[in-house]
Amino acid sequence: MPTIFNRHRAKQAFMPSRTGIILNPFYLIRRGLMHAIHAEASAMRGVLLDFGCGSRPYETIFNVEKYIGLDIENSGHPTSLKRADIYYNGKTIPLPDASVDHVLAAEVFEHVFNASELFQEILRVLKPGGTLLLTCPFVWPLHEEPYDFARYTPFALNAGLRVAGFSDIKVLRLGHSVEAIFQLASCYAHDRLLPRNNTLRGILSLVYCTLLNMSARCFAKILPTDEALYLSNVVVAMKAKIS
Repeated sequence: MPTIFNRHRAKQAFMPSRTGIILNPFYLIRRGLMHAIHAEASAMRGVLLDFGCGSRPYETIFNVEKYIGLDIENSGHPTSLKRADIYYNGKTIPLPDASVDHVLAAEVFEHVFNASELFQEILRVLKPGGTLLLTCPFVWPLHEEPYDFARYTPFALNAGLRVAGFSDIKVLRLGHSVEAIFQLASCYAHDRLLPRNNTLRGILSLVYCTLLNMSARCFAKILPTDEALYLSNVVVAMKAKIS
């Protein structure tokens, strides 16, 4: 039974279906991210650069002519899980100027130490009229240590992208206070309370995921929510077209 749980959970990790509510301890944030990326992907064509691609969990969402996976040389992800075509050395993206139509950077900017420089690098490789789709957490535990460097407000992201030269910037807040509270409770239970024994862990995981994820949905309907406390930022920004 634990093996079945683990296999199904792996499939549900980044692209949770309805059954993810009973199996995925990160269901609340991953479901929101999946839908946010889906909403923007339909308008993306041509060449897409997945910056910080990891295992490329969102590749199947996009219908593009070419999908380039780029990862960071030094990161908290095991090398065996990376499906990168090229690597970022911390300074330069190894691609020519104006060579990609779109850039996806999903939950990676918290691991970037020099965000302002990277914004400029992304702008350099984008074609005029190309877009950056970026997500990064606002409320989330430390992870992939010691390569967890920052949390960003919508205002910091907007200002940083404008200084770098992006235009038509849209910053959305993913989730709300009730989802954030229950998602943190789920993270805590997953990391600190569940035993490491696989058999017992699988059974208890099923119980706590169901309890917390469904409780979040119920309480979100009856409790007031606060948009100042939320899970993740979703940003769409454009490189200006040549007039």
